Amino acid sequence: MVLIITGLIAWALVIMRLRVNPISEERWLFLPLAVYVVACVFSLFTYFNTQNIFGTDLYRLGSLGLIASIGCALALRTVQTERLIRWLYFTIVLVALTAGPYDLLVNQSLSRLGGVFSQANILAVFMGVGIIIGFSVWQSYPKHRKYLFASQMLMVLVLLGTQTRSIILLMPVIVLLMAWRLKIAETKKMQITGGIVILSLVLLGSLALLTTSRISDVTYANKSLSYRLDLQKAGLTSSTAKPLLGYGTGNIENALKCSDLKSPSIKESCDDGYYFTSTHNIYLDRILAIGWIGGLAYSLFVQICLYLGLRLKGQQIQILSYCALVIAIYYLTNVTSVALELLFVILLLRISRV
Repeated sequence: MVLIITGLIAWALVIMRLRVNPISEERWLFLPLAVYVVACVFSLFTYFNTQNIFGTDLYRLGSLGLIASIGCALALRTVQTERLIRWLYFTIVLVALTAGPYDLLVNQSLSRLGGVFSQANILAVFMGVGIIIGFSVWQSYPKHRKYLFASQMLMVLVLLGTQTRSIILLMPVIVLLMAWRLKIAETKKMQITGGIVILSLVLLGSLALLTTSRISDVTYANKSLSYRLDLQKAGLTSSTAKPLLGYGTGNIENALKCSDLKSPSIKESCDDGYYFTSTHNIYLDRILAIGWIGGLAYSLFVQICLYLGLRLKGQQIQILSYCALVIAIYYLTNVTSVALELLFVILLLRISRV
């Protein structure tokens, strides 16, 4: 509800700005975004129920939540990039600081950190984004680097504590790519490369030795990947039943009914009383929710924004582009949340400003 109310205010601001400074050269970019928004609106009237309008706590986003996220992101386009980066960084550091105490207080356990999101995967993505943004903050605040180093190490430790394989394995690759593409002296690039490789090996080795980590369990990883692929295959099959308007943004479980799922691994989860609200692929989830036209428009918009952002010269914008890239890749295999979707749209609309 907070997001939806904020989104209404944001959309009002956007509309007022358009009357003063209308969009011109970016109309082609906003075409897939507009198609996506229209598809979300249509889903409201096609499947008029509470879940489709508002979604549910933590995970499923309703149509109004998705539209509100876009409004907030559009309204923030006038905020200076440096200010946005600073705000995001210190917000994520606060999330990292509270992760351990929150889990101890609420879950009485530190076995797998989820923090205020109550979801380890979402916390891991935020930590990954924070670590990447830290490179920009490091350049902007040379007098505070000892504190920044401490905050970076804190986010690395929290990331490892989430035991989210996709982000932990992706981060060294993204940071290496970023270091070699940004304007950094060749000597520093080599130092960064060596440091990342050594740090990654030490941390992963320590984690594997000191804990019964799901990261080092190859059998479990293969089983998890197979499970996700089976679920996505089932989702793709279900999408053909309602290709035009989909099942509604809050009704994906109707597309993944246990009675229609045939894979033994998925049937086992159904027999244990679980039900599915995501295919573990957000792009496919969008297709199931609002149909093929709206879902593909969303995917196209993400691709256009990443393409524009990664080819820009500005260091701050490039860093935000790599943050968006982390989320975009994560979306191929995992679930989302209200907070993560809002962050993703803010990043996409910021880096698309050519």
